[in-house]
Order: sequence, then structure tokens, then C-alpha cells
Amino acid sequence: MSVTVIEGSNAVFVCQASALPRPVIQWYHYNPVSNSTSPVMDGGPKYNIVETIEGERVMNSILTVLSTNVSDFGEYMCTASNVVGAVSATTSLTINGESLLFHVWVLEYVYKFYNLLQTYVHAFIK
Repeated sequence: MSVTVIEGSNAVFVCQASALPRPVIQWYHYNPVSNSTSPVMDGGPKYNIVETIEGERVMNSILTVLSTNVSDFGEYMCTASNVVGAVSATTSLTINGESLLFHVWVLEYVYKFYNLLQTYVHAFIK
């Protein structure tokens, strides 16, 4: 799946994970030019991450890539983990296409020791 934005606009990715115990969400960016994956860190001029909690199981994480440029293209991965295990979902970002609204739902399940971990990734462009 791919999300395409016009250079200079923001790209927004939403990850929702439900598990017991509540999972922790981490974002990663893979840049195919440098063939490297790095964690996405909140703050600074490039990324903004907002996390919200729903009840005892659900964690939401919203990643905004601010003022996109060509160095932001590549894959964005959301990883949700707890003591039971981890699951990931990935979408890609392309720069300089037409502005659009795009929805991606990825469901992954891990069942271990009677716990269920679900990850929903909903990616869209503002």
C-alpha cells in the first residue's frame, strides 16, 4: 500500500493497538536510498507523535510527518508490543503525487498465553 503527498504537505499515520496488558507503540522509517531503518522520534521540526489511551487495553498513536520532502519517502512501520509479543504493520509514503485521501487497515493477530494483540493501522493524508 502506498500514500502519496505533494511535497511540503503533512502526512498523517494512525496506529491503534489493543491488548492486555496495554501495548507500547513505536514508529520506524525505512529509507530505501540509504537502505536504513531508524526509529521515528517525537519533537523537532520533522515529526509529531500524539498518543491517547482508551480503557485498559487500547493505545492510539498518531504520527504526523511535517512538511514532507523527498527524504521522507519510504516505508513507515508501526510496532505494537507488550510482554506477550509484538506485531507490526507497514505502509509507504511517496512524495509529489496528487493530493488524496487514503485509508489502509491492516489487521494482525498474535495469540499467546491466552492474550490477543491486535494492531490496526489507519493511514491517511491531511
